[in-house]
Amino acid sequence: MKLSNLFIISFIFALNLLAQEDKFSLTCNETQEVAEKCFQVKGVFGVYNGTPAYRISTKNPSHIFGVYDFNGTNNENPGLPPNLAYLIKTRSLLISEEFVCGNFDVCPTKKRRKGSMQSVCIHHAKNLKVVKKLFTCFGN
Repeated sequence: MKLSNLFIISFIFALNLLAQEDKFSLTCNETQEVAEKCFQVKGVFGVYNGTPAYRISTKNPSHIFGVYDFNGTNNENPGLPPNLAYLIKTRSLLISEEFVCGNFDVCPTKKRRKGSMQSVCIHHAKNLKVVKKLFTCFGN
């Protein structure tokens, strides 16, 4: 087999592996239609006991978003945006001890029900800042 043929076969094999890896690292709103229109929320991302463990609180304490994957089924590995996932890994965010303030582009994975935590996936996160107190982000 010529070296060029071997290179082409290796290249195709590598592309196939990358495509499979991307399939499992899909983020919010990349594979299916969401339950409702996506929107941006200024909030505080935190890790909590219970399900879902990842949540976003807003200035209005009665409205909490539970973070899931793009299908709305997996809350343990919700496919977070890389910048947010990096903060979680490097800071080892402890349950209810550190929080991440920021602007989150979220997409509802299920229709909103009044009085219930709304399940969302996070499409993008920006202006992220780690804080010790939950409502530091809102100037309180």
